[in-house]
Amino acid sequence: EFLMHYSSPPTLNPNVSWLQEKFAWTAYVVVVILFRSLLEVLRFDTPSAWTTTHLVHALFTWFAFHWVRGSPLGMEFGDQGKYFKYTWWEQIDNGRQNTPNRKFLAIFPVILFLTTCHYTDYHIPTLTVNTIALAV
Repeated sequence: EFLMHYSSPPTLNPNVSWLQEKFAWTAYVVVVILFRSLLEVLRFDTPSAWTTTHLVHALFTWFAFHWVRGSPLGMEFGDQGKYFKYTWWEQIDNGRQNTPNRKFLAIFPVILFLTTCHYTDYHIPTLTVNTIALAV
C-alpha cells in the first residue's frame, strides 16, 4: 500500500530535455557568438556579419523549431513515434506556455535583432530584411 502512493518520475523527452540543463542557455548564446566570430575571421564587415548571423539564426530556428516534426533520434531513444506529430517548439516543456525556456527562446531573437539593427546603423534595406526575418 505504501508503494501505491508513489508513481514513477515522468519520462523526459530526450529531444528537448537538454534545455533543462544549467548550461543550455549559455551554450545557445555561445554558439551564436562563435558563428558571429567565424564571420569576422572570414573578413565579413561588422554590419554584414551581424545581418548574416541574424538571418542564419532566423532560418535555422524557423526550420528546426517550427518546421521539422518528431524527434530526429526518436527510434534510438525509444519514443516509438510519440512525438511524431509535434514540432520541436511544441515539445518544449511538454507544450506548457510561458515557461522560462520558451521565454528565453522568444526573447533571444529580439535581442539579436536589436543588436543587428544597432550595428547596421538602422540602414533601411538591411532593417527591412532583418525585420522580415524576425517576423517570420
